[in-house]
Amino acid sequence: MYLTTNNRGFTLVELMIVIALIAVIAGFAIPQFGRIIDNNRVVSTTNSIVGLLNYSRSEAVRRGERVTVTSAADTLTTTLASNGNVIRQIEESDGGLSITAGAVTFRANGLTTSAGNVAFNVCAGVSDGRTITVTPGGRVDTTDFNCP
Repeated sequence: MYLTTNNRGFTLVELMIVIALIAVIAGFAIPQFGRIIDNNRVVSTTNSIVGLLNYSRSEAVRRGERVTVTSAADTLTTTLASNGNVIRQIEESDGGLSITAGAVTFRANGLTTSAGNVAFNVCAGVSDGRTITVTPGGRVDTTDFNCP
């Protein structure tokens, strides 16, 4: 007569190996996760700024007057040049993002009043940042750059 035993489950050694593998994988993944969050925050803020700039340009054409976008204290504001009324504003986002100060004014024909490109930089600590450039023709472009 045979005595058969059906072993079900894990042995202690198998369980310890699985736990060690999970610890090694988590050790590599967790530091990178913070960088992914920072990069997503930079891209999200960049997209909001591009939307604000395109909106400001279209409002200048629609209203037939100059519209100014200013960046100060990490807040972008769109105002009418004629009376200074605020049309739209983007508040500073959480997480230590910084946006360089600057200003661009769109004319009623959609062109800017500046002779050269106007750039806004978005940074989140030491991660890669993005530069938003407005050309004198009013075109908005974004490129990556290394934050200082």
